Amino acid sequence: MNMKNGYQFIKRILPVMVIGLALYACDTPESASLFDEDYQSLPAPVISSVSPDGGYFAGYQEIVITGSNFTSDLSKLFVYFNDTRVNILSASETQIVVRTPNLVADSIGIKVSVLGVEAFSNSWEYSLDALFYDAVSFPDNENPWAAARDSDGNYYVSYEASGAPAGVKKVAADGTVIDPTFGSAQSWFYRSAKVGPDGGVYLVRGGAVPFIYRIDPTGGTPASWARGIGRTEDLTFDESGNAWSGGTNEGNTSNAKLNRINPAGVAVRFDFDAQIYALAYFDNHIYVAGTRGSDSYVWRVELLADLIPGAEQEVANLTASGAVGRPTALAVAGDGTAFVGMDGANQLYSVSSTGTVAETYPGIVPGTILKMEYVPNSQNILMTVTTTDGNRVLELNVQKDAP
Repeated sequence: MNMKNGYQFIKRILPVMVIGLALYACDTPESASLFDEDYQSLPAPVISSVSPDGGYFAGYQEIVITGSNFTSDLSKLFVYFNDTRVNILSASETQIVVRTPNLVADSIGIKVSVLGVEAFSNSWEYSLDALFYDAVSFPDNENPWAAARDSDGNYYVSYEASGAPAGVKKVAADGTVIDPTFGSAQSWFYRSAKVGPDGGVYLVRGGAVPFIYRIDPTGGTPASWARGIGRTEDLTFDESGNAWSGGTNEGNTSNAKLNRINPAGVAVRFDFDAQIYALAYFDNHIYVAGTRGSDSYVWRVELLADLIPGAEQEVANLTASGAVGRPTALAVAGDGTAFVGMDGANQLYSVSSTGTVAETYPGIVPGTILKMEYVPNSQNILMTVTTTDGNRVLELNVQKDAP
């Protein structure tokens, strides 16, 4: 076919093709169209509130998102904190419970998405704070042990440098090192420390050492302060300025004691047959965390007239309540809740004033707690945590006020 004949063929066939296409279009049902002009998307989810309001803690806590147009089908529901998708614990058409991500920020946009719905929810402004932080930082060649804090916010930390005991460092609240040798170096480090009512720093080596050391408020060499008190693991102070101490002396009739030590370092001893690992004072009671036989306990004794301890009271049998390991540390909140450090798989437990035992922040504390105490006028507990990568001095918010 030459070009002229081809052109004539196209002229003759084109009108037929146009008519055919028109007839086909008329016979095709509207439902075959890919575009449904009557389609309407489901309404977008709406966030109307988040509880707790404003912000909470990162990495563990549950929060409740309230609104509308959600779904109870978790496979179709998505919640984002900025670009981070979070774990949904439960949901209904109007409420979603999620666990906060490990995202610390002052400005976070929370959004909800439902599968099959075109639009995201509105963005809800929120903030997440850290549950704990390093209260005192150390260079790589230093390793902290016992830590204490005074009423001005200064920290006192027994530490090693390059593997050797380096004394007690005094550090300001802002992290500035005031004196790296506030307590002169000796051939050991300390496992427990408290600032006494007189401003002195009181130190315990632990194990078989049967006395307490003291550093003057202005610093110096730690001096032996109380002797003849048996193996000593921890101490605490009552409101009269006396120290109370105890240690691992179970079965030793001479030393299985609670020791009340006056400001001059003179001890009066009272029977208490147990392995004592940690002590705390609250509301005219001495709280004791330790073991008796194979079980771990929290006990308390009331201080009666002349500061004589009354009968032992069992607050909780930790072992019978499912806690694993033995106690290592103790602090008591203003409502009577005892927080107990343990050397098992979970590092921290709470014991209510009625004896209910519960895991606290499972998986959050990064190691075994050496010793701990409340930071005054706060919800923070100061603790030294021992880890395989080196020890850390932390402050952990336990969401209960100090005594």
